[in-house]
Order: sequence, then structure tokens, then C-alpha cells
Amino acid sequence: MKGIILYEPGVAPQREWYINKYISAFKNRGHELFLATTDEIEKALESKPDFAVVRVMAPGISRQLEAAGIRCFNGAALSEVANDKKKSYDFVGKHTDVPFIPYRDNPDYPCVMKHRFGHGGTRVYYMEDASRLEVLQGNERGEFIFQDMCDSPGRDVRVYILGGRIVAAMERKNPAFEDTGRPLSQRFLSNYCLGGTASPYDIDGDREMTGYALSIAKAIPMDLAGIDFIFHEGHPVFNEIEDVVGSRMLYAMTDIDIVEDYADHIIKELYEQS
Repeated sequence: MKGIILYEPGVAPQREWYINKYISAFKNRGHELFLATTDEIEKALESKPDFAVVRVMAPGISRQLEAAGIRCFNGAALSEVANDKKKSYDFVGKHTDVPFIPYRDNPDYPCVMKHRFGHGGTRVYYMEDASRLEVLQGNERGEFIFQDMCDSPGRDVRVYILGGRIVAAMERKNPAFEDTGRPLSQRFLSNYCLGGTASPYDIDGDREMTGYALSIAKAIPMDLAGIDFIFHEGHPVFNEIEDVVGSRMLYAMTDIDIVEDYADHIIKELYEQS
């Protein structure tokens, strides 16, 4: 079989190690995988790939590939929901009993302001008042949602889902998590890519979070994704789904080779559908 791994053209050079790891994993299993960028979709379609490992947040492109008969990992359905925070909350609220902090379309201070299409902790702000609202929103006023702050800011857990099952969980903390002397604006984000610390989380010992994660994974097909939980009133609550989920924490802190495992999953899925 032949497949493509899809990236934005500006991102691909920064992910060379990761891309080559995917290419090697498929080559070692007797299959071909080559890099394609979003500005080369038509060229990629001409090569008639059997599948696509989608590493872009672009549901429209995923739909285009699926319409051409190409199996996408992850598919357009997940991309559509996961990469829009508003749609994520609406989906989880409609299809599961998993709790989350309700969102609203207008601010009620203090609050957290999130861009619907933000990723990796970007365009998320703690707002004490309206002083920065217009500057931060710019001409995208309708593209933000607002939530109350959880009562345990600066800490979250990412649950990794592979083929509908939990394969790992990582706890992330802002280095200033316990430094209550700092303002919330400096300590409420915990993303690893923004300098947060990470360590393996005993997901097997957290039956509540396990149930929530599996409930979401059952509600929408997930090949490889992350489900993030924050903590409020002593319990985990859903925060977001990461469709193009990063793996740096797993390689840095565990012995899990998620690319190898993902390649096995993709090949199994392709053979089962053929």
C-alpha cells in the first residue's frame, strides 16, 4: 500500500525527525509513505494513495481526500469537531455525559477567553476585566468563547487514544502551578510546548477520567488523538480534543513508541476494510 503524511508546508521542515520516523515505520512493514504538503494536494491525489496520515488541522482537506476514496487517519469527522472548541463542547455535551465548564459567547469577568480554532495553548487568555478585550479579539470578535476558570489552574492531563483505547496519559503542570503569589495569567496554562512540566499519569488509578475518555472516544471515531482534562471541584472535566496530537512528551518521558504503534493500527485498519 501507498500513503501520504500530510503537513503544512511551513511546518514540515520543523518535523523532519518525526516525518522520517513515520516513513521508516511503514517501510519496515512493506508499505510506502511519502510527505505531501497542503499546497500539493492535487499532485498528491495524482499519485493515488491508499491512505493519508493527516497532520494538519484542516477538515476541508480531509473531506477532499475522503471524497477521492482515501482513508484518512484521523478522519474529517474528528477534525471537524476537535479543531473547533465550540463544536467540541457542543458535541461532548450532546453525545456524552462527560462534564465540562460551560462556555458562553460573551465575557463575564474574570474569565478565560479562548479562540475557537486555537491550538497548543495559543490564543488562550486569562481576562480579569475588559481592558484587553478589543486588542486581543481584533476583527475576530465572534471567534472567541469564554469560560469560568477551573479551581485548579495550571494542571491538566492528556489522555492518548489509539484506535479507541487508552494507551497512555501524561500530567502537565505550569512550573508556577503552586506559586499562588503569581497572578493567574502567568500560571494557568500547562502546555508542554509552552514550558510546562510533564510526567506519566496513572490513568488506571483514575476510573472517573478513564470512563470519561472512553466515553468520548466511543462517541466519535479516533485513530490517534489526545483528550485533555482539567480539574474542578476535585474531579476531572473535559477541556479539549487534540486531533493532531503531539508526541514529544511520550518520547521524552516513556518507552512508548507511538509512531510504531500507530503504523500497526493504520495497516490493520486498511486490511480490515479491504
